[in-house]
Amino acid sequence: MAINKMIETALGRFQISTNISDDGPLVVFLSGAGQFDTLATYHNVITQLPASVNWLTVDYLNTGYSGTAVKDYTLTDEARAIADIIHTQAAAGVILVAHSLGGVYALVMAEQLKNVAGFVGIEPTTREIVLNPPQTAPISRPQRPKLIGPKTKWKRGCAGIVNGSFQTKPHSVFGNPTPTVLPG
Repeated sequence: MAINKMIETALGRFQISTNISDDGPLVVFLSGAGQFDTLATYHNVITQLPASVNWLTVDYLNTGYSGTAVKDYTLTDEARAIADIIHTQAAAGVILVAHSLGGVYALVMAEQLKNVAGFVGIEPTTREIVLNPPQTAPISRPQRPKLIGPKTKWKRGCAGIVNGSFQTKPHSVFGNPTPTVLPG
């Protein structure tokens, strides 16, 4: 069952939602840009988690149910304030799950948090995207892969840290799914 709290910081009031059931790792969900609250954004994922999984969502300032900023701030300032909130949860490890702009927040937080156990990027914005964007020429229309059969599972591009190594799975310029064929 989610517990909603407002956390007061020097930047303003952050809305967090948590489910803390034990002293295991904490899955932290970070949304992309937009006005929606993070709990609603990840609702379909969170409802599939076992009740024993510890998780936390946070709404950025001026979005969702968080308050308005009380002073000027940078993305780095906000990410550090959120990392401080995560630190107060005293989790054994933190797994950051970030969509889009949440990837930039995750990069800043990972430098501050000493207990990051993993990262799941859902089409994340990362330093590589910002500083070295793809030079691939756009294609005039989406190229759809041929449907291979009824056991084809579709996945979007993603990135993450697996056993300390950053890995990516490609997606097309338009974000079209690429098939993964299951045996048999």
